[in-house]
Amino acid sequence: MKLTLPDTNGGWIKYEGNPILGNKETGTCFDVLVLKDEKGFCMHFSWRLKRALAVANSSDGIHWSAPEIYMQADEELGWMDDLNRNCVLEHDGQWHMWFTGQARGYSWIGYAVSEDCRHWKRVSDQPVLYSERP
Repeated sequence: MKLTLPDTNGGWIKYEGNPILGNKETGTCFDVLVLKDEKGFCMHFSWRLKRALAVANSSDGIHWSAPEIYMQADEELGWMDDLNRNCVLEHDGQWHMWFTGQARGYSWIGYAVSEDCRHWKRVSDQPVLYSERP
């Protein structure tokens, strides 16, 4: 039996040139968040191949710059062997990001801030939220 899905009710049209990011060189890019500011679009994502969080920029939302890592995994911390699932928002002129650090089968939430949404500084080397310690 072939599954037939209805057209979207939001009027979205899938771009024929997909994917716009993610190829043999970059590997898997996931947990995508696209924000628009005065400079255009910035796509934040988890970069599996690099075990990092990265951003790519675009003026039109279709053609993107090469990805730039803005936060690397840090195995010495004990909770950031892999990074992913970032969530970004702006409040009172400052950008805030929460992200998941993973190590030894556990996940922790980290927190970072930015003035320009492209360069980030962790607030602490420790996670800000965790369910339990191993």
